[in-house]
Amino acid sequence: GLAVSYHNWTAGSYSNRNVIGVLAGSVHPDEIVLVTAHLDDMPSSGLAPGADDNASGSVGVLVAADILSQYQFERTIRFVFFTGEEQGLYGSGEYADLIYAAGDNVVAVYNMDMIAWNNIGGPTLRLHTRTTGNPGYSGDLAIAGVFTNVVSAYGLSSGLTPIIDADAVWASDHSSFWDKGYSAILAIEDDESDFNGYYH
Repeated sequence: GLAVSYHNWTAGSYSNRNVIGVLAGSVHPDEIVLVTAHLDDMPSSGLAPGADDNASGSVGVLVAADILSQYQFERTIRFVFFTGEEQGLYGSGEYADLIYAAGDNVVAVYNMDMIAWNNIGGPTLRLHTRTTGNPGYSGDLAIAGVFTNVVSAYGLSSGLTPIIDADAVWASDHSSFWDKGYSAILAIEDDESDFNGYYH
């Protein structure tokens, strides 16, 4: 039921298309929240068993779109699938350039990249922001705070432990939006203490 479009992009020798589904806001439609993930995986040829990186994040966006599309929100939500992430954040970089040039008022970017692996302890999700000394940190922290507040408000803390890391991890699509001054976080499984042994 969402309005869906493609964003075709070219970067160097690469070209592909992103997929965007839009749920229009009812009160502040010009304020935009992006819920994102990348569709591609590695290697670039042959078998690429990307169940975690990044079919898991893609499913997260699809589930969010399926559930949230049944409700109205004050702000517009765009559910965006990027291509070209593994080759160099190309799809998100081109999309960030596009919306920045258009003057889109993106107030938050929530990027899911690898959210299915858990081998040690209870399910842990890391929310990576910019460092505390970065001017964009407070905006990133606000997004992470909404996430942790939702986990608490809905009684999910016994099944999910979110950890906010102010470490400026850049290696996913959220950083394309940091580069343009937008507030964004990377939501990822425990990529520090419980890294997926079947990564890529």
